[in-house]
Parts: sequence; structure tokens; C-alpha cells
Amino acid sequence: MTTNGGDSETDAQADWLSRAILEAADATGIGVTLTVADGALKNVYANPAADALFGYPPGGLVKADPLAIVDSMDRQRFTELSEQFMLTGSFPPTVETTVTQASGRSTQVEVGLGGTTMEGRMAVVAFIADATQRNGALESLRRSEARFRSVVETIPEAIFITDGTRLVYANPAFCTAFGVERSHLDDGLDVLDLVHPDDARKLAEAVRGLSLGGVAHIECRMQPRAGTEMTLEASAIGVDLDHRLRVLFLGQDVTERKKLESKLLQADRLGVLGSLAAGMAHSINNPLSYTLLNLEHVARRMRDIGTEHDYYSEARVRLAEAHDGAERIAKIVRQMRILSRSRPSEPGPIDLRAVLESVLAMVGNEIRYRGQLVTRLDLTPRVWASEGELEQAFLGLLLYVARSASEKGPGAREIRLSTSVDDEGNGVVTVSDDGLVLDEPERRRLFDPFGGSDATGFGLAVCQSILKSVEGRIDVEYHPDGGTVFRVTLPPASAKGAPESRRREPARATVAPPPMRDRARVLVIDDDPGVASTLRAMLEAHHEIRSVTHGREGLRLLLGPEDFDIVFCDLIMPEVSGIDVFCAVELNRPDRVDRIVFMTGGVFTAEAEKFLARVPNPRVEKPFSLARVDQLLAQAVEKRARAATPDDATA
Repeated sequence: MTTNGGDSETDAQADWLSRAILEAADATGIGVTLTVADGALKNVYANPAADALFGYPPGGLVKADPLAIVDSMDRQRFTELSEQFMLTGSFPPTVETTVTQASGRSTQVEVGLGGTTMEGRMAVVAFIADATQRNGALESLRRSEARFRSVVETIPEAIFITDGTRLVYANPAFCTAFGVERSHLDDGLDVLDLVHPDDARKLAEAVRGLSLGGVAHIECRMQPRAGTEMTLEASAIGVDLDHRLRVLFLGQDVTERKKLESKLLQADRLGVLGSLAAGMAHSINNPLSYTLLNLEHVARRMRDIGTEHDYYSEARVRLAEAHDGAERIAKIVRQMRILSRSRPSEPGPIDLRAVLESVLAMVGNEIRYRGQLVTRLDLTPRVWASEGELEQAFLGLLLYVARSASEKGPGAREIRLSTSVDDEGNGVVTVSDDGLVLDEPERRRLFDPFGGSDATGFGLAVCQSILKSVEGRIDVEYHPDGGTVFRVTLPPASAKGAPESRRREPARATVAPPPMRDRARVLVIDDDPGVASTLRAMLEAHHEIRSVTHGREGLRLLLGPEDFDIVFCDLIMPEVSGIDVFCAVELNRPDRVDRIVFMTGGVFTAEAEKFLARVPNPRVEKPFSLARVDQLLAQAVEKRARAATPDDATA
């Protein structure tokens, strides 16, 4: 090593070590300087890396003032350090500062300092490294950490870190959700204290033995210190924090989603119930049809026996009771079919009171079990709507009222249902419940399909939607002394010439059996042998009747030479349905297509609904009465007679 201070005798090994250090410093770009204190600081040596670091040509740095190259902001600090060195001979081991290069550009350097003596003078050996890139990287890292913390602190999902189960860190969202003060986090809160007891073991087992980078997905019920129970869906990840294995939890509150899934499941069950009701109605209607027809047939034949027979009076009573029981079953089945309607029926003038009576038959008992049901169904104008949709709307409303009532037994509260007409001629249905008290949050969520604790919220939401679709509305009044009133208003269908509503009257046999000279030629096509054989047994005394149990056989007869005045054809049959029979006759014998009367058992596919809406042919819904059959037969005979009149006149 050569300096401006003259020669110095050194040991050969020390000289070799010095050269090795300087060569290594040059190779790695580390600057080396030797500065002596001789009243003032003076550079006596600088390696090429130091010259390059400070922007000087080779040998230029030894001519520069050591303090002059220090940034003006740090010059005072270094002046004080040099004075301290000259007094005590000590310097801080490392110093970080900004220096000004020969070009005037500033750069950050890290300086390692060591004190020594040179020819009796104090000297400082400095190893200098460019710290610009490192400090930039550190600053970038600090900014990234700050941004990351900012995101974690503001994200709405709960994020927390544990050493297993005890909290090490929790973001504000966690503290808010679980009612935990951030000041209490240092107390080592055990997360299991916030978990539902039934789920605590599941959480502990999921994170036990979690390895670095390992992930476990957990769903558990939580019990916040403030608020109601919630369901947390979380991912637990094994992370390295301060060289220790920790568990990072990313949690999301899925309570509302779980409620929604539960409601959708209940709605799906209602759909299944509807399908079940449809199947049951269809299965019941066929045997019920021939049961009722047989009872009516026997009752008619009793007239022929004569009243003198000892058993006549009792038999008439027994038959009347059996017929009444079968009619009650038929009424129940008709109510079941409301649940099975997959699509709304075509709109038309609807009898409000008849719809309400139909719905009450389904839910009336449930209301009466929970309170006293008072009904007053006055005359109202008919309204223009789909009967199925209107039944669904009132079913939803009455179910909500029924299930909102506490189960305290009959008479515990009074629920009133009434119909009326307002000043504008609208039909009004009022449902009032003096025991239904709703607080403000419940009122806001009243028509929210997912706002309640069970599936009844769906009913009111659907009710409101249906009423809007027919230009109606539902208003709610809350009495200050308790009680709630629902008022449904529907515009009249008077513009379409609809009459006022009337009470439904049970069907009566108003058409007497035709005289022998007016025998009708009848074909019955039904896959249920009971229906076919019963109709044949009842009609064959007065009419010419053929019955078959396969659609293909019925179609063969209809397309053949044999002529029929009327054809009773089941709509839904295996292999060849009533629709298939109609379409084949329409294509090959269009003159006979208007003679078909469809019998329906209550199960309508989408195709069947579209078909029935398209064709004008009459239809009878099982179970049907003999009176309806007699009426259709009489019409068929009369039509045949009218068609024959011109020929007779010509003859």
C-alpha cells in the first residue's frame, strides 16, 4: 500500500494480507480509503472502487476534502464525529450518509470505520458500499408492508393469526364481528372461547398439526361476545411469522348465505310437496270418480225398487252419507291440486269469494288451531286474474298470518277475514290479526323473501308480486295498540262483462235420463278399468256404449266405420294419450274431432296445458257427477237430431 505519508516498514505477511483485502474490495466494488488526522482530516489513500463510487478519476479522491464530499445535511454530524475522533481516537463502527459525487449527484453510502495509527498520527480506515439500491429495496418493502397492512386492516372479512388457538393478531373486522376490544388482543384471547361448544373440537382438530404452507377449510358456528350466533367459513393456513409457525385464518361470515340455503331448501321441499300432491290427486281421482258414479247410480236405481221395501229408507240414508263422504274427499283433492299447479292458468274473471273458500279449506284448520277465525265474505265484483296465481297469493298471505300466531289454542286471538267493495268499485279482501305485533325491523323485512326466520317470508313476497302483476296491491296497517291489518285491493273485471261473484253451489242432478228413443252412441277411453266399466254399467241401460282401456284401441274405433255421438277420453294415458288421439282424429277425421270430451285427473304437463288452452272441446275434471255426464249426453243427442233435421225435411 502506498500513501502520501511516505514509506512505512511492514511485516511481509501483513503486507500480503493488506493487498489481499484491497483486491477483494476492488473485486466487489467496495471503496477503501485511509484518512489521517493531522489537525484536520486528509485522505492519503483511495482504491479505484472508492474513486468510482464518488465519481472521481483515479487518484482524485485523495485530493478532495473528506468533509466536503459529505452531503451538506450530514456535514455538521461528520464534523462533530471527526472532532470526537481526534480527541478520543474512536469512531462509530458504521455510519450511513449521503455523499455528493464529483458530478454533483447525491448517492447513499454505508461506511464501516476503523481507527488506527500511521507514523504516529491517528488514522481512519473506511470501507464504503453503495446503499442506494439496498435502501430503495428496503423502502419499497416498507411501503409494501404498509399497503398490505392497510388492506388487511380495512378488508371486511375477518383475518386473524393464532399460535394454535390463542390470538397473535386480529384485524378490525374480526374485532367488530366478535365484539373484541383491540386492547384485549395482548391478553392472548383463546379463539375457542368464541366458538360454539359443539364446533370447538372440530376447529381444534382442523388446525392441530397444520404444517407450513398447509391449508385447512373450516365451517363453524361462532358466538360473538356481542350479538347473535353467526356461521364462519374460514381457511386456516400455516405461515412463518418471526421464525415461528403460526396459523393464519381468513374468515367470512356466511350466516345470511346459510339462511338463504335453508330457505331455498324449504322452497324445494314445497316444490316436491306440490309434485307429491299432484300424484296423489291423480291417483285418488280415478277410484273416487267411479266410487261417486256408482253411488249416484245405486241411488237412482233405488227409485225403481220402490219405497215400500223395508230397507229403502235406511239404504237412502246410508247412500247419502257415503256420497257426502266421497264429496268431501273430492273437495280435499281439489285443494291438493292447487299445490300441484306448475304454471299459472289463463287469466279470466275470477270469483274472489270462491278463491278464498278454496284456500280456507286448506289452511282454515291451522288458523283455527291458533286462534278464533271469523269470516264475512260479502258480494264482490269479479276480478281479472289467473285463478291459480290468485289462490297462491292468498295462500301465502293466510299462511303467514297463521304461522305468525303463537300456538296458544283456539280463541287465544281473533283473526278476521272479510271481503268488501271500496268507493271505486274495487274488490277488497281484509285480513286482520289483533295479536300480530311487528317491530320496526320486522316491518322493513315484511316482504323480503329472505328476511324472516323460516319459509313464510316467501309467501308474502310471492303474494305481493302476484298482486302487482294483476294491477292489484297489498297495504299493511299497524295499530298503535297492537294488531296488524293486511288489505288486498283488486280492480274489477267489469270492463270484460264479468258478473258479480256468487257462492259456489254443489252440483245437482238437473237433467233426467234421456228417453229410450234418444239413445246416444258413446265411446269411453280410459286406462283405468274402474272408470270405463262404471260408465258402461251406468249408461248401457239408456245408451249404446263401448269402453276401452287403451288409447290405441280407442283411436282404431274412432278412425273406423263405427260412428259415435260423444267420446269420453282420458287426457293422460300411457303410450297413446288423449292428446295423441285428438291429433290423429283431427288429421284423419276432422268431422269427428268436436265430439271428444276430455276427462282429466289433475296432472297437467306443460304440453297438456298448452293443448287444453288451444282446443275448444269440453272437459270434465275427475271426480265428476252423473248430472254432468247426463248433460253432455243430452247435448250430443240434441246435436245429432239437429244435424238430421234437414235430411228428414228433404225426404
